[in-house]
Amino acid sequence: MQRYPRLHPAASPILTRFIAASAENGTAVRKNQFIACLVALNFLRSIAWAAETPETVLIRQVLSTEKSGHRRGNADVAIQAYADHVVVYEGHHSADPYGWTIIHEDRSALARALAADFEHRRYDLARTVLFVLARNDKAIVATQDSGLVIDRQSGTSRPLAMYRLWIFTKADDHWLAASVFQNIADTTAIAPVLAARATEIAAILEREAEAWQSKDIGAIVAAIDEDFVVCDAYHLMDRAKWRIAFSDAEEFEAWLEKRLTYANYTIDRRVLYTKLGENGLTASALTQETVSISHEKGSAIHSMDRYVFWGLRRRSGAWKITQLLTNLPIPQRGTEE
Repeated sequence: MQRYPRLHPAASPILTRFIAASAENGTAVRKNQFIACLVALNFLRSIAWAAETPETVLIRQVLSTEKSGHRRGNADVAIQAYADHVVVYEGHHSADPYGWTIIHEDRSALARALAADFEHRRYDLARTVLFVLARNDKAIVATQDSGLVIDRQSGTSRPLAMYRLWIFTKADDHWLAASVFQNIADTTAIAPVLAARATEIAAILEREAEAWQSKDIGAIVAAIDEDFVVCDAYHLMDRAKWRIAFSDAEEFEAWLEKRLTYANYTIDRRVLYTKLGENGLTASALTQETVSISHEKGSAIHSMDRYVFWGLRRRSGAWKITQLLTNLPIPQRGTEE
């Protein structure tokens, strides 16, 4: 087979003009159109390659290993993709965090669940990585799994379709999934299920709001985990446009020290729910709040409404905030809370 060299993208306009000039010769046109198609494909592929970094390549490899564990029915292989402190959330096919629940609180619990699942089911699945957004030692990733789930005893199968949003963390040069939100959708049509209120978690969030208003940086930082991460949704449903605002506690504290020297915050926070994991190791919460900001020099006040999902973990007996999904799009629910 004849091999065509990879051409620089700048060559594309030249080829276009060359093909146009050969329009009178049908054979030449067909040949040149074929070459142009190859160039275009090369160009598009080069864009995709250029978007990749060593970090995103490593993350894709981790996702591939996790998929391989599912296809082989090997829990020991699949669990390699997850951090010890991983938390898995079930979205119940809704974009509204009000209905999300914690289903696995750490790596050990997830490993047991995978092993039990693989005893009864096998997975013929394909995985599409929709996007990888890495910043410092954190990354947001979305995947779509498709294929079949097959019952090992009866041989019956059902279609598999699962969207997952992953938050990865990097430690000792290894990327691992720190939290996974599975079966979250682009609709809020599913009515939320009310949960019992965990008063100690609500109290933590209320004190956190007070610390912002009193500019108590020490109190704000004391409430967060050292592996803390904040993802900003910008009020958008399109998760490919979400970004990591803060990748750890140190970066967040440095920003606070600058920000609170000239900005004043008033936070009107309403805790919509707080939920504990089954073993009390983790918790989640949802708040709806109005944040008003003024500056030391100036009289203008800027306000915004936001919807925030909180993840927390018990560390040495104390609760620490591990992650925030902030500025989520606020759903219009058809049911009363």
